[in-house]
Amino acid sequence: MSLLEVGERIIILREAAGYKKRTEFAKAIGINPSTLANYETRRHEINHEWLVKFADFFNVSVDYILGRTKHKHNIIEHNALFVEVEGESVTAGEFYDTLNELSPEHRKVIVDMANVINSK
Repeated sequence: MSLLEVGERIIILREAAGYKKRTEFAKAIGINPSTLANYETRRHEINHEWLVKFADFFNVSVDYILGRTKHKHNIIEHNALFVEVEGESVTAGEFYDTLNELSPEHRKVIVDMANVINSK
């Protein structure tokens, strides 16, 4: 991902968090407004420290900011236990792989069902 794209991603996240003005966000996160402007406009490459701070502030993964994934949040460690029901266990990776094997229509059914269950 180019620097411009990283900067655009930060702008999108900032505005989605309700910070339309760069100066308000800079104050909230503790960065010099001109440094933030340089990151957002690709005049400077974002350093590791600020990349992590932005990810933590917006509750997204560093990979998301860098454009390495379209998923905002880190996927649970691939081999981590996801769920155990009646003696059968499924890891996060197995669950994720199973979902990805479904057609888009079937994935939507699963998401819709989960939303219905969550709303009760």
